Amino acid sequence: MNVVVDAQAWGFEHVPFNAAFIAALAEAYPGEPIHFFGERDHLSQVQRYLASRMDTSQVTWREITLPPRFARERERAVPDFRNFARVLSEARRLGASRVIACYLHATTGVLALKALNLVERRMLVAFVHHGSLVRVIGSRRYHPLLSFANGRLRQIVLGDSIREEVVAKIPRLRKSLFGIRHPYFFERAVPSDLPAAGPVTFSFLGLVEESKGIAAFVDLAATFCPLLGDKVRFDLIGGKRRGVAADDVGPWVKTYGKDGPIPRELFERQLAETTYAVFPYEPSYYKLVASGSVLDALTAGKPLIVLRNSQFEELFQTMGDIGYLCADVAEMRTTVDAILRDPPRDRYRRQSENILNKRDAFEPAALGAQLRDVLALGRRG
Repeated sequence: MNVVVDAQAWGFEHVPFNAAFIAALAEAYPGEPIHFFGERDHLSQVQRYLASRMDTSQVTWREITLPPRFARERERAVPDFRNFARVLSEARRLGASRVIACYLHATTGVLALKALNLVERRMLVAFVHHGSLVRVIGSRRYHPLLSFANGRLRQIVLGDSIREEVVAKIPRLRKSLFGIRHPYFFERAVPSDLPAAGPVTFSFLGLVEESKGIAAFVDLAATFCPLLGDKVRFDLIGGKRRGVAADDVGPWVKTYGKDGPIPRELFERQLAETTYAVFPYEPSYYKLVASGSVLDALTAGKPLIVLRNSQFEELFQTMGDIGYLCADVAEMRTTVDAILRDPPRDRYRRQSENILNKRDAFEPAALGAQLRDVLALGRRG
């Protein structure tokens, strides 16, 4: 039996990841019951998302009460400890073999789980790192937190390149840190072609954040839109974080929402109309973060224009020619210019076909064996 807990997400947050992770776990351990603990609305949304993609009869849904959505660390400490104490107690009562936290707070959640696991003898306990890994790796004061009791449980990151980056900074984690591919359910799609008429569309996916390179994207739009008019369009199809004014993305970037993330249906509709997905991500940040927006682009078969980092290098090595791996923003600008001057129609079609042919490496069905290896009860790092 497997117990999975999300002690951080509310509502739609992390729904695609958690659903695909549960499916990968079901592939790893066919027929074994899975108990999933999470916030009430999140449980409901994961359940609906997953029900249309797999038989969920082996999954039992268990509600927990999370700390307030934007609670500070000192406000989270006790609730996180209580939640993990309850989950581990329930797991023991159920006779579970494994407990996996698929999302938890980077400090209070990790500390609570590690402390409680010190007395655990029967179950394997693991947790998955997400975006906050950048903060805890970037500050040496958090390094002892990651290495504390590191032989007592498995830590998982979403990619071998991320694992190598972390181990280079904290070598003590080499035996307890494991990499898996980011699990994802892809929708059916047909290969894309460069538009025969109408604008070539370059899209920024996800919420506006400085680390995602929104300033570079705005500069690209300001470079090409005034010169080429309706032959080119730059779209923001993720949305703006609350408090980010429309003016902050400039007059040349078309937006589709006033505040916060846009509805998923609108996101998918605009993504289908996209020509290229552009990721001017800050390399020092996104070498440690697996981006769900990149997988969104792959589900639509859209070629990528990205700034080089170790994670994108791994992706291109796995999938082949799926777009353009640029050394810097200047090369990204040159790439966009070359595409607009001489549209690479044949190559574009091949890139889209490569994406659709190779993306199944991230499907839950392909990750079962990988996850089973990481969580093997007899394995020692």
